[in-house]
Amino acid sequence: SVVVCVDPGAQNSRDADDSPVVAPADTASVVGTASVVVCVDPGAQNSSDTDDLPVGAPASESDEDRGVRELMDLFLPGMPFCGLGGSSTESERRSLCRRLLRKNACSVVPCVPRLKHALNWRAKHDALFSERRFAVAGDYRVIGADLDRRPVLYTCMKNQLLPYSQFRDQQVVTMLHAIDNMPGGAGAAIQICDLHGMRLRMADLNPAPLVEWARSQENYFAGMMLEVIIIDMPRMASYLKEAVWPLMPAGVKQRIKFMSLQQAKEHLETACDAEVAGRIAEVMEQNRDCSISLEERQQTWTRVDHSGTPVPMVAQS
Repeated sequence: SVVVCVDPGAQNSRDADDSPVVAPADTASVVGTASVVVCVDPGAQNSSDTDDLPVGAPASESDEDRGVRELMDLFLPGMPFCGLGGSSTESERRSLCRRLLRKNACSVVPCVPRLKHALNWRAKHDALFSERRFAVAGDYRVIGADLDRRPVLYTCMKNQLLPYSQFRDQQVVTMLHAIDNMPGGAGAAIQICDLHGMRLRMADLNPAPLVEWARSQENYFAGMMLEVIIIDMPRMASYLKEAVWPLMPAGVKQRIKFMSLQQAKEHLETACDAEVAGRIAEVMEQNRDCSISLEERQQTWTRVDHSGTPVPMVAQS
């Protein structure tokens, strides 16, 4: 059981973004701007779940639902997260809480600092989240779903139009499309990075954008990447891997798989239905066909919506 304590003297001792916060316990809340720290009430460990539920909470509330409720309480007026997250909606914040809880075994305490980081990151990119407009940097999009309805995202480096440092906006919007396609806005996805035709620019040798993106995968997009499939990694990319790998969160490393084109095809044949596996295989072969121009390939860049229907990768204005 988590109990909220208040340290009034710590209010001005540090930057607000660095102050520790915790979710309120079912039986306690704090109103004000004081610094909040976590304490554990060991005597509450043996109390029954139903005794701890607040008035109005269902008796059969799951650990995940209870965690979502406790985290959402942090957004109430006077609570630490009130006003954080830019223009995010209640539904968006609820989905974020659910993703963090699934990532952290439904434990509220480790979710709190990650939630704060995610909210600040979300506010920093508020316009991008609201408008979903981006400069097309490549063919990164939701190309289908696996047998468990998890979105499959795909990009091929042969189609890279901008340096990786300018790729973030399209990455964020594509991840939002994946969330749109997930039941309840929470779940996992498969990421396919096809490195065929990769051309490293000088700007691409800076690992900072990759590290920032990897960290967002552990916070705002927590738990979304079931696996990352990297296809046909060229030798010249080994420098970037060696530079980035030590900085990658351990959870991200565990989900990365390196495959050849044939291995990827065989893997997708077991993970997806015939239509989706065939669509991805066709796209990968198209990207390796020297007779097809970039302009011709761009005409085929479609994503799928929540119903699985192909739609333009970039929304028509």
